[in-house]
Amino acid sequence: MTEAPQASAAVAAWARFAVRLMTPFVLGLLLALAGCAPTDPNGSIEGLIAPPSVSVVTADPDLVAASLHTLGVSQFPADAEYFTDGVHQFVYDGALKQIEKVNEVLCLLAQSRYEALTNDGLYLAQIDPGLCATGGGPLNQAGGGRQLEEWIVRSLRPTIQDPQRVEFWVPTQEEGGGLLPPTTLFSRLDVFAAPTASNPFGAFHMNFAGTAQNGNPKDAQYCGLIATRPPVVGRFGYDLFFLRGDLGQLPLVGDHHELTQVRVDLAVDQSSGFAAISRLERRNDPFNGDSGVVPKLVRLAFDATTLVRQEDQGPVVALQRDAFGSCSLRYNLYVDDARLGTLGERVRLRTGVPIRLESGSQAFLDYYGLHRPNGEIVVDGEFAQEELPGGGLDPKPLELRVAPGRLIELTRNTTPISTLAGTIFEWDEPWTPQSNGPVTYRLVCDGVDFIAVEIFDPVAGAFTPISPFAVPLDAWFVLRLRSKRFGGNCAVRLGSPDLSWYTERVVSGDDSLFKAQSTLNLYALLDALRPGITALEAEAGDVFFPPANNPGSPYTYVFDRADRTLRTLDTFQQLSPVGLANGEIPASGPFVKGMRSGPLVVDTTSLQTNEEIFDAATYYVWETGANEWNWWFGLTDSTGATLVLDAPLQFPYTHSTANDANGDSTYDGVQFLLEYRGDGQLFGIPYQPVDTDIDGQPDHDAPIFSLADGVALGPLGSGYVVKTIERELLLLPAGSIPPGLDPAQADALTLPDGSFYRTPDIGPVPPLVEAPTVVGGELLRLRPRN
Repeated sequence: MTEAPQASAAVAAWARFAVRLMTPFVLGLLLALAGCAPTDPNGSIEGLIAPPSVSVVTADPDLVAASLHTLGVSQFPADAEYFTDGVHQFVYDGALKQIEKVNEVLCLLAQSRYEALTNDGLYLAQIDPGLCATGGGPLNQAGGGRQLEEWIVRSLRPTIQDPQRVEFWVPTQEEGGGLLPPTTLFSRLDVFAAPTASNPFGAFHMNFAGTAQNGNPKDAQYCGLIATRPPVVGRFGYDLFFLRGDLGQLPLVGDHHELTQVRVDLAVDQSSGFAAISRLERRNDPFNGDSGVVPKLVRLAFDATTLVRQEDQGPVVALQRDAFGSCSLRYNLYVDDARLGTLGERVRLRTGVPIRLESGSQAFLDYYGLHRPNGEIVVDGEFAQEELPGGGLDPKPLELRVAPGRLIELTRNTTPISTLAGTIFEWDEPWTPQSNGPVTYRLVCDGVDFIAVEIFDPVAGAFTPISPFAVPLDAWFVLRLRSKRFGGNCAVRLGSPDLSWYTERVVSGDDSLFKAQSTLNLYALLDALRPGITALEAEAGDVFFPPANNPGSPYTYVFDRADRTLRTLDTFQQLSPVGLANGEIPASGPFVKGMRSGPLVVDTTSLQTNEEIFDAATYYVWETGANEWNWWFGLTDSTGATLVLDAPLQFPYTHSTANDANGDSTYDGVQFLLEYRGDGQLFGIPYQPVDTDIDGQPDHDAPIFSLADGVALGPLGSGYVVKTIERELLLLPAGSIPPGLDPAQADALTLPDGSFYRTPDIGPVPPLVEAPTVVGGELLRLRPRN
């Protein structure tokens, strides 16, 4: 037996697993939950899958369904995917933070689709951590590109009698926000039985270890296991053990050491159970020094009707097991107009293609950029070929196109300012030569003015309260704001009764606005980005030309469709690319994630003032920066035509009580910008903090409302209907504690001590240069057997 290693002082990759919950990416995962995992390509060996999430208590699905409002979809055939796609729901308890760690790991593993690629040899899975995260972040702003982690996976099951063995290598895990050396994660998962209705955990055992990059898992910096326990005398459950560092030693500054132990013990019929969670942590805070060893203990017990919970020596909290608050975390869209497809069919978007680069390496190109192993350098114009489903290459030659920025078309929507009371915005005060540096405020609209209530503290990395003041529109004329409710970028100008907000799409160069022209002239009046920006200027917020004198003397830009690059005159009166000078990379400030220009229009002659440019029905912005997600990547064929990929569906939506799953009228008549990116990925409903552990302090983010199944949505207000595929349930307070139900009963549980940990000795990180087989949980193709 290999003992659990003593972890060294480093920020573990485990720390990056924070509050992400399961997403049922495709129907295969939902079938697996029913004990019916997809089979391999040859149909000989059926794959097994661990549950993509677990919880301590369960809820009666019929009871939950009866409490929710839905809209009818009788127009769909009985076998439509709308009806056959399953729903995953789980009970969330804010006091059980360590259970969230279990769920994060299971979610990320499930995203690799190992059950569908059994015995297929090594493959590359590009994992999207954002799909395992809750939250309503802005959609349309610089730095909003998709971030993918590259995992190498091997899934084995020699015979139907054998368990599923899955090996994972994550070659590069960023540490400490990229400030510490990266680590490598090794993990082995053994699945002995799939989940069933009577055993929602199935049977699995997973060991993991993190090392210095490309290290040996026997010399782990952190390690742990997640494992189910087989039913014994009518009980079953699961354990978590995690060790990092030495609690007897002072961690490095900014680091921490930790020992976490979790045991969940349930009756086989799930009518009663106990759980105990112990966490010992020692931090070395940059400001406060050594925290000492800080213990945390959570105990709970429940019967068929009530759950009782106690944190440390705090009060005992009682919650109902048969009454829930409900919110939807993931949705799918389904066709509701025969002109758009088959009625009731799940909306599928072709957002990307696997390709072979000129070097022989393989990659994946999608709407958000180019993803390839090891971040290989690519150049504009290099040869590429598309990978065909099932293997092989399309002989048609393609060119990979790379541009230093993206031209984005914005279509304006409006909402009266008078309806915005209580809406939160963020605002970057415009840079001036007299500024001490960029300043970001949090504003709250009162229906008339925009009131600054907090300022961002870059040292603390958080907003802090200030004495409120109304931002004077007559001083700035236009406020360029950010809002989760409106997808990111929006604006309000002096004299306008409306807030402007926008749907967006990336311009490829093949758009009709170019007609037969090889270039397109565009004009700017405000926030006109300069060429040749240095890193120091970007860090200080100094990236724009001064405002134009008037609409008759705008700044002129030229977008060249040949290289997809925007240029303007530099100080030498030469046309130069707009944005950062070559080799300049800002390390701090407001433009680290990229920068966007103000409005660019094809004509300014109809405008009376500079600020009226924000009222244009359609305008363009140039996004650029030092990050690849700020650049444009595309493929062109021998005729110069660009390969078309599906853009996310963006559309405005106005909420109502009739469309609310819980019949809540709070947001009646309020508009939002929604965006659908494919299975389970409907974004744009803002999240807000809620108090789930009933201690008077917000501890969890949840969506501000949930859409009822069957609500009509789409760019034209209809065309599709929505359905929840993942639902979170919150237990509601109980009036009393039943006699004999005591969280102290959980003290009888034996916490896991790491004795069952086994080093995931799966060998060094294998070399693998190929296009991803899975991207963000989407299975791109089933490969031929090796």
